[in-house]
Amino acid sequence: MIIVDPDIVEMSNLQRQVLYSESDVGRPKAEVSANRARAINADCKVTAINNLIGLANVRELVGRADIIIDGCDNHKTRFLVHDACWFMKKPYVYGSILQFHGQMSVMHSVNAPCLRCLFPSPPVDFLSCAEAGVFGALAGVIGSMQASAAIDYLLHKHSNLFGKLLLFDMGRGVARTTNYRRDLDCPLCGEVPSILNIREEEVRGCSVNKGIDMHIKEITISELSSHPYDVLLDVRENSEVAEGFIDGMTHIPLGQLPQRSSEIPSNSRVVCYCRSGQRSKKASEVLLAAGFSDVVSLAGGYLAYSQNRG
Repeated sequence: MIIVDPDIVEMSNLQRQVLYSESDVGRPKAEVSANRARAINADCKVTAINNLIGLANVRELVGRADIIIDGCDNHKTRFLVHDACWFMKKPYVYGSILQFHGQMSVMHSVNAPCLRCLFPSPPVDFLSCAEAGVFGALAGVIGSMQASAAIDYLLHKHSNLFGKLLLFDMGRGVARTTNYRRDLDCPLCGEVPSILNIREEEVRGCSVNKGIDMHIKEITISELSSHPYDVLLDVRENSEVAEGFIDGMTHIPLGQLPQRSSEIPSNSRVVCYCRSGQRSKKASEVLLAAGFSDVVSLAGGYLAYSQNRG
């Protein structure tokens, strides 16, 4: 089993991510998850990868697996992994949750329609579960369904969820399935596909609170030294900052940023960074929604900075 996750455990995760406890806060999620699996079954062989899945490593990671269970929290990664599964003929277990609603399906390029038959291009990335909210138990329900579907496929080399989307409304206690077919105009598996290889796509984000369409800009570590900025904002937790930081930074943890954004002059040019570049995108959204106009996120975060410095 391979667990890939670049993030660390945060206190806000605990109500919906039941693998973790308060003692795990500040630790890498992949390592905590792997240790929990080994504690349940000492014979379980688990590899923890504390890094992002990207174009550079998706082929290698997908190639090592017999089946992929999607636990992504953003559409860019989800569609990258899904497309890699399709091209490499690997079964893919899709799952998504938000508020009281969850959905899942199983897809395989050999004999089932693909994710792009449902969504030809990645939908707009609205606020995440942490921001828009999710009923904590729902994560466990959909996750258990995905695990069950993966076991069923491995045992039978087939799935009853091929071509079916399971929709679950936990608020009303209602579950139903709807059928979908291979779309002949699908850009991936249609008769005349326009997607001919694995690629990353830019996904636009927006604020559901403000109704503002946001495109989060990113810069790389190599661009940081030449990029003009007034504030280098570190949005990691205290425990992470204690292990190292980029000189000249201002520290405000992401969870405190909505209340403390006024500490940064609104006309500032801001570069946000975190551990891997995910939370810094959320921080950028917070600042843009608060009225800042010049905000960018540091791609790869402190991990990329450390690797570049080394």
